[in-house]
Amino acid sequence: MVFFGDFNKTANDILKAKKFNFYKALEIKVDQKNNFSWSAKTNLSEGKSTSKSEFVFEQKEDGLGKLKCTFNNPEKMSLEASSKDAKPLTELKVKIEHENFEVTAQYDQDNFGSKLKFKNNKDYSLTPNVSYQAGDFTFGAEAKLNQEDGLKDYALGFLYCSGKNQKVSVQATNQLNDVTVSGYLDRSEVGKLCGQVVAKNVQGGSPDISAEVGGLYGLNEKSKLRWKYAVNESALSGVYEYSFREGVKGSFSAGYNVATRTMTGVNWKAEIQV
Repeated sequence: MVFFGDFNKTANDILKAKKFNFYKALEIKVDQKNNFSWSAKTNLSEGKSTSKSEFVFEQKEDGLGKLKCTFNNPEKMSLEASSKDAKPLTELKVKIEHENFEVTAQYDQDNFGSKLKFKNNKDYSLTPNVSYQAGDFTFGAEAKLNQEDGLKDYALGFLYCSGKNQKVSVQATNQLNDVTVSGYLDRSEVGKLCGQVVAKNVQGGSPDISAEVGGLYGLNEKSKLRWKYAVNESALSGVYEYSFREGVKGSFSAGYNVATRTMTGVNWKAEIQV
């Protein structure tokens, strides 16, 4: 079941900022196919001499689930436990951070799915999420309730997915005040293509509209070209993704502003899996 929060996921996976904005980043993943695995990632922020690092340890046990520990710095650690064997639930997740406790329960049956998230961060909040699939269409709704305001937020949307994995989705969030429309083509002469338009404050009479288009094109078996054009900023970004060998990948990015006719420097990111 695809839930409301993932209606735009296919387009977002191509357009997401972290796929384009990285600066001399290195990520190492060890024993990802084993029951116990770990990964380490460091990113040197542009213009700063200090690096941001993250360490992740993951333990999987058949019949129980998965335990994940994430360390960002000595004062920031998160612990996550999840299981798909907590019948009748489809999945159960628990996440613990400093002053934050979060539980997510998911239940699926036939064409209907529901998800409930409880979060305790000084104040508690409940986020119910429901989806219903009818043929190629999936309809979804989400709400947010907290201790202080009661019903704080609500959202509605739908997703259309054809048999060829072509997708169109519409999400109305922030009490239906913000609208996001996404489109995705899985196959074209230039690879995967997507577009996304976001209109904020549509009920205010003068919405703030932004748009992005992008794509992912396979050059050959080892290399891909990812690109994105932000219409409002007239900014074109490109990333060359290359697989040097099994378990060793590199990404090289550059950008060009059409309005100012300026280039950004070439940045790189390396991923090593052993």
